[in-house]
Amino acid sequence: MSPNETHGPSRYFGWYFYTRGQFDVTVPAGQTRIAVWKGYEYQPIQRKLSLAAGQSQKVKLQLTRTVPIQDHGYYSGDPHIHLFRRNQVDDQRALDLIAAEDIQYGFLLCMNDPSTYTGAMQRQEWPQAKGFEPASVLFHGRYGIASGQEYRASTYGHICLLMHEQMVLKDLRVTPDNWPVFSLIGRETRRLGGFSFHAHGGYAADIFSDYVRQLTDGVELLQMAHYRGIGLTGWYHILNAGFRFPGLTGSDFPYNRCLGDCRNYVLTETKPDFREWANKAAKGCRFFTTGPLLMLDVNGQSPGGAIELSDDTDTELTVNVRVRSEVTPVEYLDLLVNGKTVKSLSIPHDVGQGCWHELQHKISKVEPCWITARAHSLSPTGRPNAEAHTNPVYVYVDGKKPFNSEDRDWLIGKLDGRIEVATQRMFAGKQQFLEFLRESRKKLCELTGDEAVGGG
Repeated sequence: MSPNETHGPSRYFGWYFYTRGQFDVTVPAGQTRIAVWKGYEYQPIQRKLSLAAGQSQKVKLQLTRTVPIQDHGYYSGDPHIHLFRRNQVDDQRALDLIAAEDIQYGFLLCMNDPSTYTGAMQRQEWPQAKGFEPASVLFHGRYGIASGQEYRASTYGHICLLMHEQMVLKDLRVTPDNWPVFSLIGRETRRLGGFSFHAHGGYAADIFSDYVRQLTDGVELLQMAHYRGIGLTGWYHILNAGFRFPGLTGSDFPYNRCLGDCRNYVLTETKPDFREWANKAAKGCRFFTTGPLLMLDVNGQSPGGAIELSDDTDTELTVNVRVRSEVTPVEYLDLLVNGKTVKSLSIPHDVGQGCWHELQHKISKVEPCWITARAHSLSPTGRPNAEAHTNPVYVYVDGKKPFNSEDRDWLIGKLDGRIEVATQRMFAGKQQFLEFLRESRKKLCELTGDEAVGGG
């Protein structure tokens, strides 16, 4: 199967299947290549052999976890999977699949037809028969599944809802393309004890007004091995306008090539339950990746953390970045401040796989900022091949957030575009929606960067 031109070849070449560990397979006579994978903490094994017609051969391959990332406090998860949960057979299949991919926390989502919504499970695609929250959690050894929901609209985008008590808009019927907006879906999800993340980069749609209200918990950026929707550019603009709006990833399996081809590694002090994993994800305590394992430390703070300084204190920031990739070479390691690269490390291709690489940097003149790291590489044909990005460590000075008026103005321009689209469209609730957009625009225009930390 040929890879999509925008997708990372490390997981998008060839056919594959899942196995419990033993299998028989019939191959054509001649040379055969066997490749065995198990997620991103195991280095893949390959073996070539040549067989004549009618010949058979036993082959034993032993995988080893070469990077036990849990020892560093990170726990893997995919919050965007679509699999049935109708009975025990479905549950076992889901557990087997995420175990094969070494995903510790798998969230299985029901979803509505984007053109209509009824708050009843029997009307959903990929139904989750055990409901949500604690009743849906099931573990087998180190691997677990929990049920969630993807609320979808054609005009506004899709949004993933995790760990809420019941379906949003329970037993109600609405037209998602008209109303409610995702801020209200996010608010109800919080009321139900859950978390909400804009899917597919927000499709660069309703997200341009929703993040302003801070009622949703982040945006799924890296998917199918490339950045979608608002992409890194839009995300950086949002962060530079002073918003703490975490990025994450989700595979959207089976609508992609591989389960868990993009996944998150959440940092916690002890092994989390599903609620704590989702809570840490909403706080930005993670990196997201298509392969490289990437860690960031700024004066002892990890992604999602904050450093509060006084302007009259002479403080130097010490930044440490580490990366290792088991599944494909990583060639570039970048340290970014406010979305701009301040230091880079080029990694030779022949040592870019299977060993740690480190980058260190000191920041002496400290202003309000956010600091993050990115690791990536390209295939020989120039397509993305490996990608990882941390969430930021935030630095506040005298209670001031990072803020750039040019980034705010860029976001206002995007919101103006959404207002223009809504103005041209005829639908029920149009004036209500336009009022919501204009109120979000007003809030953006009022931003100055002088807000106290935590002021939203």
